[in-house]
Amino acid sequence: MRSCVPAPNGLGVAASAVVTDEQGHPLRFAAPRELASLPVHHAQRLRIRRFLEHRSAPYLG
Repeated sequence: MRSCVPAPNGLGVAASAVVTDEQGHPLRFAAPRELASLPVHHAQRLRIRRFLEHRSAPYLG
């Protein structure tokens, strides 16, 4: 879960931190070539793959 602190001027987030608990999963950066070996839900895998394709518009299908 991510915990966010609103900016004092009300124009966004001033700071954020990852909050962990006993139900959380490890969080880390991964190289695109690692995607196939990671335990990721198929819907999230599609989102990541489409992001990595650098599409000019989001996939809405």
